[in-house]
Amino acid sequence: MHLSHVCICFRRALLTSAALLFGIFSWNQLMTSAPPAKVEIAAQAAAATPVQVPAIGIPRHLTIERISLSAPVIPVGILPDGKLGVPENGNILGWYRDATRPGLEGTAVIDGHLRTAAGPGTFWTLNSVRIGDIIRVTDDAGVTHKFRIRETALYDVTNAPLQKIFGNEAGVHLTLITCAGTWNTALNHYDKRFVVFSDVVLPEPPPLRVTKR
Repeated sequence: MHLSHVCICFRRALLTSAALLFGIFSWNQLMTSAPPAKVEIAAQAAAATPVQVPAIGIPRHLTIERISLSAPVIPVGILPDGKLGVPENGNILGWYRDATRPGLEGTAVIDGHLRTAAGPGTFWTLNSVRIGDIIRVTDDAGVTHKFRIRETALYDVTNAPLQKIFGNEAGVHLTLITCAGTWNTALNHYDKRFVVFSDVVLPEPPPLRVTKR
């Protein structure tokens, strides 16, 4: 598939490089480095009494009511050339399978096309979401996980906070990414990225029942 048809391009490079571009990074460094707080939490959890938690499935569908978005999700990974794969079909979203699953601890990442040669992609109107909007991700077990949008940002490809976007921070988060700006012929991809940051919405506890004596 020609690069001009793909709006999200990620390439291999060192994070310390002076010529760092958004879309040029080391996934292994970002996805395997956990903050010290997470290590301490993990150690405490290992020593605690095991607690049974529901299994989290693979994400299969994503909806955002605000922008009337409803699209299937498929797993994507890192290609042999170091780029993050995206679905060839512009109407399908891609979940980075080597990161966490939506609903589990850490930051899950789902990307999608702004547009393709065939026309607007699934994330064509992603920049119309608002703070507080709800994102719903349904997994292959039929369980829907809700995330509330905390922040949106537009980043230049030459100056993006990669650790914030892809970092494995404490908590349960979902990051959505698509292209923005204008096509840069020299870079062979769009010159900006639009990013949506969201946090899990925990289910409300059942109401307490008061028994009259």
